[in-house]
Amino acid sequence: MANAIVYVLVEDGVTNLPIADPVFTPSSPFVVVGSEGNPPRLAVAGGASWMIGVQQGTTISVSAPGYAAVVVTTFGGPGVPFVGTDPQMPIRAILFAILFPIVVLGDSIQWGQGLNPGTVGGPASDKMAEIVGAELQANFLVPHPAAGFKVLRFAQSGATINTALNSASTSTVSVTAVTAFPGGEVPAGLLPPPVPTILDQAAGAQQVQGADNQTSSFDSIQLVLLDGGINDVGLFTNILNPFVDQATLLARTNAACGGTLNVPGASALAPMNATTGQMSNLLTAVGKAFPNAVVVVTGYYQILSEFSDVSGLVLAVGILTGSVLPELLGPAGWLASVLVGDIAAADVASSVIAKCAAFKAFSDASLASAVDLANTASNGSFSAQVKGVTMTAPRFIFVPAPFLPVNALFTGGSDGADEATNTAPAFLWGFDPALGEISNILDTDVGTGSILGGILGGVLFGPFGAIFGSTAGGLEGADIAITTILGELSPVDEVSAQRLGPEGACAVSGNAGAVGCDLASVGHPNIEGEAAYARAVFDRLFFMFGTTLPNMGLVTNNDTR
Repeated sequence: MANAIVYVLVEDGVTNLPIADPVFTPSSPFVVVGSEGNPPRLAVAGGASWMIGVQQGTTISVSAPGYAAVVVTTFGGPGVPFVGTDPQMPIRAILFAILFPIVVLGDSIQWGQGLNPGTVGGPASDKMAEIVGAELQANFLVPHPAAGFKVLRFAQSGATINTALNSASTSTVSVTAVTAFPGGEVPAGLLPPPVPTILDQAAGAQQVQGADNQTSSFDSIQLVLLDGGINDVGLFTNILNPFVDQATLLARTNAACGGTLNVPGASALAPMNATTGQMSNLLTAVGKAFPNAVVVVTGYYQILSEFSDVSGLVLAVGILTGSVLPELLGPAGWLASVLVGDIAAADVASSVIAKCAAFKAFSDASLASAVDLANTASNGSFSAQVKGVTMTAPRFIFVPAPFLPVNALFTGGSDGADEATNTAPAFLWGFDPALGEISNILDTDVGTGSILGGILGGVLFGPFGAIFGSTAGGLEGADIAITTILGELSPVDEVSAQRLGPEGACAVSGNAGAVGCDLASVGHPNIEGEAAYARAVFDRLFFMFGTTLPNMGLVTNNDTR
């Protein structure tokens, strides 16, 4: 029988990138693989092919760890020349991962607060990474029936990028497993310290293997979704705080989400001699942990806007902030002063809305800057020689949240009234009861307290006592109203049952009944909002996985041509 040398190019079916460690199993025991029994790899046009000695009639099974095997034929039949003997036209063995792993790092946005995680054989997940994975499977993994995807989520609600804005540490807590559901629903601020940061997540994700051992090794992870920065800035202490000046907010945003530190005051919040923000540090770590991955950084949205229901906005902000800063909810807190008219509600609303808009705009700019810097690093892009020309594609991609001001909280539907229909413009979870019902409770309790206080003060101390008593009574009435409302509020998200109740995640963590745990979904993307996020991510990935990388024939950063 005739013998020949054939060339086999083994590629990933999703990215068309060469696979570095294929296994060849020939059908004939007489096949000689290379001169030393190991197939040598030759750099040829179109890719680095494997040179294999075969006999006529031989078929070769080609596989790789984590990939389903395929069979290639070295000839077309008796008397037909061998296929693949021309090194410029190798046999192409296209392998598809049994499970295409997607690593997810970040805070409550990437965790998917309040969203159904899905079950095997049951309802599909409503979370961003799973939606993106399903789209990838439908568009790129279909050719092989064994192909699928697996989400490895390390994100945790409330996670910060680092322990503090001015911290130079990179990892302090050991992460040994993916974040379990529903444990990730409990905000990190309500968990006993130490709580893993996003830098900790990145370090742990590099080491953790899939529980079923069917995922690829982490040096071959091809997709990472991440976010981070809002908790380092301080959602309640800075973004939703009407009395923090905007300059402070911008400096903290630049220090957390940058990129280049180019805002006055940002450098003072960074570790000594640092010239970039915390997100740049995170992307450096992720780039090293997953050297061959496309890394998608998602942006944040404007939480409250001019379209939000201002009548209930101040109350909602006060109560949600008070879940983190309890002193706000007492008679001495600013919320009660607003409710009795000592502080103008319109001024508070205007300040908070302006800060939400500023954070959206400047976090986008800072995150984009961090991504641009990451792409200029030595491992920041894929590169390849195409017809003698060096071509590159960025590894790091920034995807802004595709939300408009009309999609903000309390713009219609996010109070729970029509959440299930997904027809309202609000892309964020709200709560029950509706803001109008809450306002009625306030008007009743504050008004009653003011009247009773005025009467009592007038009887005891005369006209001046009546004025003082009315104010004091109003404050006490406001306090009663706040307490009443806290007992009335309930979440409207998909997994509230897994957080609430004696066996829920909040109870297990010691936070049963805590407003910050019960209402943890408020202000996070609802089903419609998450779908919009996922679509924006996939639209960007489509060009990377479906067009740019295959057309360029790009190789991984561990490979050369």
